[in-house]
Amino acid sequence: MNTLSGCGFVAIWNDVSRGTEEDFKDWHAHEHMPERLAIPGFLRGTRWGSAQARPRYFTLYTLSGPEIARSSPYLDRLNAPTPWTRRVMNTFRDNSRCVGDFVASLGELPGREVIVCRLHGPVTDGSLFDKIMTVEGVSGCHVGLSDAATSALPTVERQGREVLEPQGLVIISLLPGFDKGAAVTALLPSEAAVVLATMSVELDMKAAQDTV
Repeated sequence: MNTLSGCGFVAIWNDVSRGTEEDFKDWHAHEHMPERLAIPGFLRGTRWGSAQARPRYFTLYTLSGPEIARSSPYLDRLNAPTPWTRRVMNTFRDNSRCVGDFVASLGELPGREVIVCRLHGPVTDGSLFDKIMTVEGVSGCHVGLSDAATSALPTVERQGREVLEPQGLVIISLLPGFDKGAAVTALLPSEAAVVLATMSVELDMKAAQDTV
């Protein structure tokens, strides 16, 4: 796979209560991400993190198509959370989630270091993402738009939790050693996007059926 165009996604931003970070990371690596990647159509799961970001964690699941986010196998998992999932998600703070599809994918795929932006409004500058690609140190720019109806589906997993639903996301791939958060922030309209700090990969897994 050399492009995200046409792929679906599940995007999750979250923090956790102080003192529960290791339980979250253990759960994510040994139960939750493997469980998700066993669902047909889930190709890859990646978590990036930064102590400077608010929230500190961002997870992206890449899907073979946007329809996977409303498939029966995925919804079945969302409606049957394990005891460990219930415990960890009770510690979630500053949680946002959206599902949808990638509508633009320029340059290199997201790698070790990225800038992640939540979209909360339309981006009207049609050349904006080409402009981002001209920033020194930027190697890729990937734009996903939310399917609002699917993002808002009520499930057992999200009961009792406040979960914001962004209109989409922008993931900007960076070359190693470049922190271009300020330069990218200057290009993005503040009324439409929230830019997190530069984040580094913490966990990356591929599904067994994914051969790319």
